[in-house]
Amino acid sequence: MPGGAAKVLVVVVPLALFGCGNYYCWGPCDAEGGGGGDEAGEYEDQTYFMAEVIDYSAPSACQGTSLNDVTSDFKATLDGSGWTGVRKADQATTLSDFYDQILAPIGYGKDHLNADNARVAVFAGHGHIGIHSWGLEDPIVDNCRVATNGYALGTYSGDKDSLFINAASCNGAVSKDLEDPMNCFRMTWPAAEFRQWLGFINSPHIDSWALTTFFQGLANDPQSSNGHVEGWLDVMEWPESGVHNYPVVYTKFNDLETQTGTDELIHYEMNMKTTRYMNDNPEPKYGLGMSPTVGSDQAELAELCAGGLVSC
Repeated sequence: MPGGAAKVLVVVVPLALFGCGNYYCWGPCDAEGGGGGDEAGEYEDQTYFMAEVIDYSAPSACQGTSLNDVTSDFKATLDGSGWTGVRKADQATTLSDFYDQILAPIGYGKDHLNADNARVAVFAGHGHIGIHSWGLEDPIVDNCRVATNGYALGTYSGDKDSLFINAASCNGAVSKDLEDPMNCFRMTWPAAEFRQWLGFINSPHIDSWALTTFFQGLANDPQSSNGHVEGWLDVMEWPESGVHNYPVVYTKFNDLETQTGTDELIHYEMNMKTTRYMNDNPEPKYGLGMSPTVGSDQAELAELCAGGLVSC
């Protein structure tokens, strides 16, 4: 496999007390709504939105190490498989691509045209626990970073996103446990109603081929239990590189799915290729599943994310 790995850098935002974590949030961070879904095999919405920030060299609060391109090959692969969508890079993308227009500042967000206007959304760039950052400050909001507790992907305006792929540092370094006051996943993404989330609990090395390899490795058989969890962990852990990544998958469920045991099926069998559970995205969802992973010890996570779990 080719080299050229990049390591994602930690960024910090102003702190404000919120829910399970101390994160900056522009507006309301809760969500309501109803929804429904389709059976596997009835999926027609093969759409994606990708935003990638590579250049972090310009003077700004988010200035840092520039990164390698990890989404161009993925876009070409999806296009060749019948998918359609948009990829924005560097100056072409802003925080507004992932922010909902009904959240304060009212009217700023454009996720209904971008990240929440597609079934699969991807962010590639610098991040930290509950944070994404861009290479340049957006003059409209005078900021280059936003806390993910302000995202409303899969609900409100747009309301299409089912799968969110995070090619960024430390966004997964949180617990599924609501009793964990500093690091609960529900409170780093409280308004988001996507079905499943793929990412990392450390600062990963991600090569240009990684997302494509993940997609190509998914099973084509509609009856296969091979889904995103198995594929994401297998490809993204990548110990052969000599730098161990720590991938993780979270899946959201409603109460009925949890009571009937469907949550386990959805978590492990959701699959972009077979279309299984890609349209089945009811809201609100109160349950949460987390994939098996390593590095879940608090001290180890603090070391992996280079800034600690509390100070950021």
